[in-house]
Amino acid sequence: MASFMGRPPAPHARDVAQVVDLLRNAKRPLIVAGGGVARSGPEACTRLVALLERIGCPGMTTQMGLGVIPQDHPLCLGQGGFVGGPAVVEAMQQADLVLAFGCRFSSFMWVDGPPKWDDRPTRKLVQIDIDPAALGQTLPLTLGLTSDAALALEALLEALTDIELAPDADWLPGLVAKRDSARAAIALADIDGQMHPGALAQGIARHIRSDDLVTFDGGHTSFWSNEFTPALSPSTRFHEPGMSHLGFGLPAALAMARAHPDRRVFCLTGDGAFGFTLQELDTARRYGLKVITVIHNNASWGVIRAAQRKNGFEIGTDLEGTDYAAIARAFGCHGERLERAEDLDAVMARALAAETSVVIDAQVAWAPHPMFPTFGRSTAHRL
Repeated sequence: MASFMGRPPAPHARDVAQVVDLLRNAKRPLIVAGGGVARSGPEACTRLVALLERIGCPGMTTQMGLGVIPQDHPLCLGQGGFVGGPAVVEAMQQADLVLAFGCRFSSFMWVDGPPKWDDRPTRKLVQIDIDPAALGQTLPLTLGLTSDAALALEALLEALTDIELAPDADWLPGLVAKRDSARAAIALADIDGQMHPGALAQGIARHIRSDDLVTFDGGHTSFWSNEFTPALSPSTRFHEPGMSHLGFGLPAALAMARAHPDRRVFCLTGDGAFGFTLQELDTARRYGLKVITVIHNNASWGVIRAAQRKNGFEIGTDLEGTDYAAIARAFGCHGERLERAEDLDAVMARALAAETSVVIDAQVAWAPHPMFPTFGRSTAHRL
């Protein structure tokens, strides 16, 4: 990451003019917002939504940009890259102009898995990043701008005053309809008597405020949380896909609890991921830190199981038999086992009232996220 002693860099006027020209000719523009927008500050996020509305185009966030576009905004197709849903994949495949703000194009974003980026001349890519070394590092660019996201967005909004744009009138409604139908098609009923992980994620969302701090950890846990535990504000939902993320959730949540004692902190994790760093419950007790951890316990390495079964075999994916609630109590924390979705509200009420860190061992069915089949071999082993 580049550092600056004074005012961060602003875009050159000629580059802004080029972006405006590209927008004037674009029929299917798409905005991708990454973690760089969140780090630029609240004004950047406000301006990004204003730009979406000014252009009348769809937007999506990367995994590091969760909440930069509120997930309940009508122009937000999804979050987390192509795991955000089929509308996100279709938008990435069909866009003729992509404006990427603070985005480095991870394996969730074209690089290792479908939809593959191609160099057809009708597709234009503009990357805006505060770090000049990031420009064009991963994908070929039509134009790269070294700029702070907030300043670039301010310049673009000003330059678009009184400019007529004419995106395809049918493209955005079609994507929104695909987004809505895909979400409605996900059945969240119990599976063989066990909670559906999406239903658990949806239930958790009822108890998490927009300004609560939440870490996502684990493979399918993160995918289901992206879909049903929405990020409505920037810098409130945290994931670390770039380092395979397993075990990130609890230590990061404890650090947030220490840094922000006035805010509620949650860790949403899988059973395999939690096993990497569960000893940090001792840290929580010794330092008096409160984090509410909800484990999506499907008794398996869920993503690994799905990847193996996709390729016709299964070896060593079983994690059955561990009582994480008992482990939490042994560390001096509050631990409960949750088996039925209808008991979630009562369990969560006790968790919120507890004076110590909490572990909710939620028994869920193993259910691959609908977007999992889009993963290639090179991506699945790293999640």
